[in-house]
Amino acid sequence: MNRIALYARDSHLKSAQEQLSELCILAEHRGLKVVSKFVDTGEQCLISNAKLSGLTALLKSAREGIFTGLLVWDISVLGNSMPDLIKTLHELQSFKVGVEFIQQGISTSNLDGAVISNFVVALAHFEKTQMSEKIRVGQRRAAAAGRTTGRPSRMTDSVRTAVQLLHGQGMGKRRIAKKLRVGVGSVIAAL
Repeated sequence: MNRIALYARDSHLKSAQEQLSELCILAEHRGLKVVSKFVDTGEQCLISNAKLSGLTALLKSAREGIFTGLLVWDISVLGNSMPDLIKTLHELQSFKVGVEFIQQGISTSNLDGAVISNFVVALAHFEKTQMSEKIRVGQRRAAAAGRTTGRPSRMTDSVRTAVQLLHGQGMGKRRIAKKLRVGVGSVIAAL
């Protein structure tokens, strides 16, 4: 890691400023040249799907080749969820940027780090598969018990009759859907 960047984000573990000061001390102790510092603070860090301006700028600089290594205080700081973390790590890897997580002692720039990265990807896939399987099992149970899943339908017998009448009068499917406040697919199914 010749030219490195630092990334910090407010978390429940430690403030971004505390993380950044620890990362600066570590970089100085190792004799690393810090070329950029990226920080996300405030409300945006609490919202799971918020665009983090510091992380966005970090990825832009990585794409431009401004730095070749990234120091992050904790792995939880780099992503809001496992898929989010995987996506960010994959992007950084595609830009040839090595990432080191200080608290976990993981570096993606060596062989051990590459193995751990692949393992994290496998865990994310496992988590996604488990979640989708649980959803399917729940849907099957609901169907077996006679319950319907999904959004409640507005398509009643009276709406179905109204669709057929309006269509018989020459009204288009989209206009019928808008007038009766149902989806176009529901209108098509009623015809």
